[in-house]
Amino acid sequence: TVDTTAPSVSLKAGGSTISSGSYTNKAITFTASDSYSTNRIYYRSPSSSSYTWTTGSKSVSATSANNGWWYFYGSDTYQSTSTYSVYLDTVAPVGKITNSSGTTLSSGSYTNKPVKYTATDTGGVSYLQVQTPGSSSWASYSSGTALSSATGWYYFRAVDKAGNISSTSSVYYDHTLPTGTLYGGTTVKSSGGFTNASYVKYVPSDSHSGIQNIYVRKPGSTSYVAYTSGTQLTAEGTYYFYCTDKSGNSSSTVNITLDKTVPTGTLYGGTTTKSSGSYTNASYVKYTASDSLSGVNAIYVKMPGSSYYTSYSSGTQLATEGTYYFYCVDKAGNESSTVSITLDAPAAGELDILLLDETHDAEVIGSAAANTPITLTLRPN
Repeated sequence: TVDTTAPSVSLKAGGSTISSGSYTNKAITFTASDSYSTNRIYYRSPSSSSYTWTTGSKSVSATSANNGWWYFYGSDTYQSTSTYSVYLDTVAPVGKITNSSGTTLSSGSYTNKPVKYTATDTGGVSYLQVQTPGSSSWASYSSGTALSSATGWYYFRAVDKAGNISSTSSVYYDHTLPTGTLYGGTTVKSSGGFTNASYVKYVPSDSHSGIQNIYVRKPGSTSYVAYTSGTQLTAEGTYYFYCTDKSGNSSSTVNITLDKTVPTGTLYGGTTTKSSGSYTNASYVKYTASDSLSGVNAIYVKMPGSSYYTSYSSGTQLATEGTYYFYCVDKAGNESSTVSITLDAPAAGELDILLLDETHDAEVIGSAAANTPITLTLRPN
């Protein structure tokens, strides 16, 4: 017998012929046959440093224990084939998402920084893919490229050289700040405003990643505490609110002052305080207003002989005789009670009649023309 031909061989993965040097995640079969002399198949497993032989064919099941490079060749009595190699890999690659600061993010998490994706695989990664917000298809992705072009969910996956696909990793990118709405009762209020409603409340919103936490600093406090959206707060004073979304963005801080207390006013006849409805013969009258929470917003006076109120500056001296009416309004809209005082100065040629008690406190009880006899009748209190 003359035999100058090496055995014929075939290398298959999952029943399909593959070339030497290929990667696969399917069962491998190597066969060798020769028509003229006895042939053998020699193979070396990933865990071995030497070849072992068998006849007919050699099958390698697709299990993790068999992963790695396999080498085969056929040999008859006189000559051998070239060596064939194939890499068996049944383990999917592993991907990792990080933000632009290098922080590793778990799949399904949120971030306000650009996102990146990388993957590793024992046999080597073939390519990476990304599905951007609003898209339903996978696109090619370059490892480590920072993405922040759109707000929403980013999905990543990796495919290794054997065709194994990693699990899909996702992250939500949101760089938009959440917002909050202030209410005085049921009325929307701007930050820095005042209200005399029965309560204040705060309602945050975020149309992207969603609200994570809400905080309030209550009147008289120096620290923030957790707050539940829409909770009615009734204590008077200034409240500060802010919120954060799931991506870590913080809203601007807003404040509102709840003031349900009416302002107060003080009447003067000259430099002496007077009660409402009193009379004075001082040279002027004036009115001052105060409010300890929101502060005085406006003061009004109705002058003698007038039928309407006009704006008044606190402490302005008014010297026209007659009855004055005053009231004030604070910044929260609370209105004081109306008070009045009558200025009645002695006319030229008249004398005030004073009644003095033993403490020498004097009270004007009337007036009379000079050189005119008068009669006083004194009665017990």
